[in-house]
Amino acid sequence: EAGEDQEASEEAAQEKQGETKANQAETARASGTSSGEARNKNNMNMKVPTTFKEMFLFNGAVMGYGQSAWMNVILDQFDDIVMNVANTYRLQEECDVCSLVMAKYRGTINLGE
Repeated sequence: EAGEDQEASEEAAQEKQGETKANQAETARASGTSSGEARNKNNMNMKVPTTFKEMFLFNGAVMGYGQSAWMNVILDQFDDIVMNVANTYRLQEECDVCSLVMAKYRGTINLGE
């Protein structure tokens, strides 16, 4: 009889624990603080790149090329290249300018990066 009482009290404790967890989950859903939303709030603190230049630098850093100074030379010339993509003659000139700037660069250029 004592064993049955103990089993019954354990079952009651488990039910109460289950109800408590369900209530906590419901409260979290109602208040908008579920674990996924909490993670999203932490991610909101990170600055997300919004311009091409920021994304270029972010990708370079993520891929381990953040120290490649020659990529900044390309980045500086890239706007002129893109702005003149509709005019093939001007595009060729901008590519030539980019080549000249890279030729004058006094560092190591690894195009494999």
